[in-house]
Amino acid sequence: VCSYADNKAVVSTQSTGIIFIVSLEVCSYADNSNWTPNMKFLLLLLVVLATVLASSPPVMSKKCKKTVKNYNKCLKDGFESSLGCDSGDGTVKGKTLKKCKATEKKAKKCGHTCVPPPPPPVDGGWGEFSSWSTCSSECGGGTQTRTRSCDNPAPANGGSNCEGSDSESQECNTDDCGTKFEAEGGVKYPLDGSLKVGDVITAWGIYKDDTTSKFSVNIVGDNGIFLLHVDFRPWADTIVLNNKANGYWQSEVRPAFSRSTFVSGDTFKVTIEVLEGEYKISFNGEEIGARFPQRDNIALATAAVLHGGSNGFQWTHLGGSLAKQCQESNGANYRGAVAVTVSGRKCQSRNSQSPNEHSRTPANYPISGLVDNYCRNPDGEVGAWCYNDEGKDPRWELCDIP
Repeated sequence: VCSYADNKAVVSTQSTGIIFIVSLEVCSYADNSNWTPNMKFLLLLLVVLATVLASSPPVMSKKCKKTVKNYNKCLKDGFESSLGCDSGDGTVKGKTLKKCKATEKKAKKCGHTCVPPPPPPVDGGWGEFSSWSTCSSECGGGTQTRTRSCDNPAPANGGSNCEGSDSESQECNTDDCGTKFEAEGGVKYPLDGSLKVGDVITAWGIYKDDTTSKFSVNIVGDNGIFLLHVDFRPWADTIVLNNKANGYWQSEVRPAFSRSTFVSGDTFKVTIEVLEGEYKISFNGEEIGARFPQRDNIALATAAVLHGGSNGFQWTHLGGSLAKQCQESNGANYRGAVAVTVSGRKCQSRNSQSPNEHSRTPANYPISGLVDNYCRNPDGEVGAWCYNDEGKDPRWELCDIP
């Protein structure tokens, strides 16, 4: 800080452009080793002062202040700023525009800048719900949930968050576990007694894609009667509702049903409710577009049967007003659809006398559920049994029923 040429100490502040020149007259010696404490203190004070000035905002002259005032008036009158100021819409024209542009240049030289206004707040909005999660239970009542995010739009710039919950839940698979069992296509599953108003039959399946051919849920009786035929046809975007009596299909009802309703790989549910004079059909809990009249006496119904499907489609379960598929005690009340003996032999029809003649017929045991070739216990054996349809040795065998 000491120049031996002129004995002056120079302190400069770059930001303000102010230069302090202080005459110390202390450099008359070859070095400053003999400076007094007062001289050193004065030098330290100058350094501190220079540091404070360097960090302070520039002091604007009266002329610059007047320029900025005129510039702000231009903005208020509609001049469009190029300095980032909150400005007008560019409506200033002619001489006023020219004057304002010149004023803006002067304001810029004076170091005038503007802080752009903060962006407006954006309140959050809910996005779409996700798909329902897998039910927590296959039967007996479970729960499933779905979620959504506050991202349509997301809150920003101090905007409020979405109101309400980001998730919701519902009951699912409320069917009684005691009446839900694994099932397959083409098998007649006996009803739990005569079909009546209030009965419900439910079928579950897995759908691959819209190349799947038609598949159906049916309520049937003896002699080839179809009291109700619910035939899904994805390729035609329809469901065919029909019945078959006297060997002929009757007139059809065809409600529209989009193939997009099916979700590839997910389990779906078809429910048939027996009402007074009609059947109500639902898909995944939602009623389809038409009900079907009961064209035949529902007392003729004896079983439910699943048909059809290809390309990965499969029926998986049945439930509702159907006979339990398990054997209690000695199986006297068993009304399930097992028709194979413990050794794997096919059961003989109860109405047939070949290859084994017998007296355990439906006519002789009318309350024992002797339907088709299903395993039954009409006469007090240790478990449900059937005659051997593959020969006379053995004549009959017990069945392998859980």
